[in-house]
Amino acid sequence: MHEYYGGQENKEQNKPITSNSEMVIASTTKMFTAIAIAQLVEQEKLDLHTPISNYLPNTPEQIGSSVTIENLLTHTSGIELDDIEGFMEEIEKDTSVSEFYRTNLKYLPKLPNFEEFRTNEEFNYSNENFDFLGKLIEVASGKNYYEYLQDHIFSPLGMKKTSPIDLKQNQSDLAIPYQINRQREGKLDEGFRDAMPYSNLVMSRPAGSFKSTAKDMYKFMYGVNKEKLTTNLIKRKFTSKKVPNLDIPIYKSWYGYGFYINERNGNLNFGHAGGIPGVSSRCEYYPEQDIYIIVISNYNGSANMVANHLSNLVEFF
Repeated sequence: MHEYYGGQENKEQNKPITSNSEMVIASTTKMFTAIAIAQLVEQEKLDLHTPISNYLPNTPEQIGSSVTIENLLTHTSGIELDDIEGFMEEIEKDTSVSEFYRTNLKYLPKLPNFEEFRTNEEFNYSNENFDFLGKLIEVASGKNYYEYLQDHIFSPLGMKKTSPIDLKQNQSDLAIPYQINRQREGKLDEGFRDAMPYSNLVMSRPAGSFKSTAKDMYKFMYGVNKEKLTTNLIKRKFTSKKVPNLDIPIYKSWYGYGFYINERNGNLNFGHAGGIPGVSSRCEYYPEQDIYIIVISNYNGSANMVANHLSNLVEFF
């Protein structure tokens, strides 16, 4: 295993990043939610192809009767609320999965196609899908979403540094996010990066913004791969190609059930990436080479750049 930690988690205090530095991982969080769903499918408490109205009867009939858990996991549900006025401002203040779900229900009637709602045939990335999945986890398990992840994913894998962010609590253990301010003059090492908020959310959503460390994310990816959380059958189902995402000459990408599946030069990997202002992350596994790439950063965009270089080493050498 090769590990490298560089940069600062707090520039004002000149505090360096270490193996214990906790950072926001943004949408990489989605893999946690997907594995929780996988466990409940395995236990036959949820069914991928059953309309969500069977579990969430408060969902409007034309949506609940047509959207399945598979639609939510593959971003083909047709539920997209981010651009509707007022939605983001309200959901950023929510403090529980039940509140996220209620806010989604409140804004669903504002969808342009609400009266004649249809699911998508193609991939359309939407965080709201995972708000519904979080609520499904609570209904099927009888547990609070955050407690379920702790009891059934984080604790079994020894992920002691992974948890939701609750901005009502002290977050001094988190690395400060930084983002380029292109309006400033000067070099990157002369204060060119501005500190950013840890998150726009008061509480992490099932779609994103948990905090973790590189070591914990390795434990998670290793646990998924080695079937420490699910059977091999379920793992292969969730990490296999379901919906095309990108197809260009040298690179192809699909979305599985909460995981991206990527192929470049004949080399496959699965995992997820995430990014919001000030943070970025990318975690992926190459089955044929048995190699994990785990990069998290408190600087927006940089995780992908580093992961791309590491991927080149795997794929070309």
